[in-house]
Amino acid sequence: MHLDPPRTALLDDIRAAKPLFWRNPNRVSAAAALPKLALTADDMYAAQARLERFAPVVKQLFPDTRSSNGIIESPLRPAPTLAATLQSEYRLPFTPRIVLKCDNELPVAGSIKARGGVYEVLCYAERLAVESGLLNAADLAAADYRLFNQDNAHQLFSQHTITVASTGNLGLSVGITGRALGFKVEVHMSHDAKTWKKRLLRERGAGVIEHRGDYSAAVLAAREAGQAQPRVHFVDDERSQELFLGYSVAALRLQKQLLQLEGAQYRDAPLDFYLPCGVGGGPGGVTFGLKHVLQDRARCYFAEPTHAPCFLLGMLSGRSGLHVSEYGLDGLTAADGLAVGMPSPLVLPMMQQLLDGCYTCADQQLMRLAFLLWQAEGVRAEPSATAALAGPLLRALQPDSDADAGSATHICWLTGGAMLPEQDFYAILERGQRIT
Repeated sequence: MHLDPPRTALLDDIRAAKPLFWRNPNRVSAAAALPKLALTADDMYAAQARLERFAPVVKQLFPDTRSSNGIIESPLRPAPTLAATLQSEYRLPFTPRIVLKCDNELPVAGSIKARGGVYEVLCYAERLAVESGLLNAADLAAADYRLFNQDNAHQLFSQHTITVASTGNLGLSVGITGRALGFKVEVHMSHDAKTWKKRLLRERGAGVIEHRGDYSAAVLAAREAGQAQPRVHFVDDERSQELFLGYSVAALRLQKQLLQLEGAQYRDAPLDFYLPCGVGGGPGGVTFGLKHVLQDRARCYFAEPTHAPCFLLGMLSGRSGLHVSEYGLDGLTAADGLAVGMPSPLVLPMMQQLLDGCYTCADQQLMRLAFLLWQAEGVRAEPSATAALAGPLLRALQPDSDADAGSATHICWLTGGAMLPEQDFYAILERGQRIT
C-alpha cells in the first residue's frame, strides 16, 4: 500500500489504480478558508429552517419519519466490536475509536442523498407554491406546510417535471420525494446504476431513462433535456447549491449528537470524518457544515474508488473538467454511487483550502469491509458506503501517522445500503467473506 508519496509517484499510483492516502498541502484553517466562499453559515441555517417548516408534511408523506416528527436524520453509533475486528484483521498499531454516522438508515431514501435530494425537491415545491399564491412569501414561518399534501398542491405540482441524472441514490431520493408530492419525475441513469434502483423508481411512478455512457454523460443528457422543455426543473448534481446546503444541515444536527455521545475525556480530541465521494456534493456539503460548526477540530477526508478518483485528481490539478480517463482509468467500480469521472465544478474550488485529504480504496476491500461491518455490528451498508471504513485503516498504517490518530474519534459516514434487496446484499457478503 502506497501512502503519501511525492507528487510524481502519487500520479503513477493513481494511474496504476493503487490504494493511497493523500494529505492536502493547501489546507488552511477553517477561519481563514470559510470567509472566502460564496455560501455562508447563514445559508446553512436557512436550509435548516426550511426543513423544519416542511417537517409536518414530510411526517405525513413518509411513515418512517413519524418517530422523528418529519425530521430526516440518522443515528450516530459507536462501533467498538468493528474497531477491534479491524485492529486484529489489519494488524493496526492501535484500536481506533470508530463511530458510525448511519446515513445508510436515513428515512425516505436510505442514503445520504435523502438530505440533498429531498431538500432540493422541497425548495422547488416551495417556490412554485409561492408563485401560485398557495403560500405567502412574507409569512413562510407561520404557514401550515401540510397544505403541500392537499389536492390543490398536488394538482399544481403535476403540471411540472423534475429531472435528474444519477448512478442510483440521488435518483431515488429525488424520485421518491417528487412523486410523493405529485411531480412528474424523469431520472437519467448511467450504465453503473443497479437494476433494483431502476425498478424501485419505476414502481414509484418515475420515468427511468437508461444511458450506455457513464455518470457525466447522463448528467449532460439530463441537463439538455431539462433545457429543452417548459416547466422542468433540473436537479444538477454537479452545480446545485440547494443540494449542497441540504447536505450541510447534517453538521448542525451532528453537533447535538456528539454532545450526547462524547465523554469528558473525548471532548477536546480531534474528530476525523471519512466521507465517500462521487461528484463531491454530499461530502462537500457535509464538510462545509462541519468546518463551520466544529472549526479545525473536524478533519475531513474524501474516500473514492481506485478506478474513479475524480475528486482527488481535481484537487491535484485544480481542474473540475478533468476526467479520470485522462489517467487511463475506466471509472468502473462496484461502488456504483462513487462511479463518477469528473468532480463538481461548484464543490471542487470550495474544498481546495478546506478539505484535509483524500484516499482511495480497491473494490475488494470495499466488499471485505461490508462483510466485516455486518459480522461485527449487524449494520447493512453498500460498497459505496464502506469506503468510509477504509479511512481509519489508512490513517493508522501510515508511516508518519498523526501523533493524535490513536486518540482521535474516527467518524465513518455510511452513505447508503438499508434499501439493498436481500439477494443483492447477501451477494456482497458472500464476496466479502471469500476475500482474505
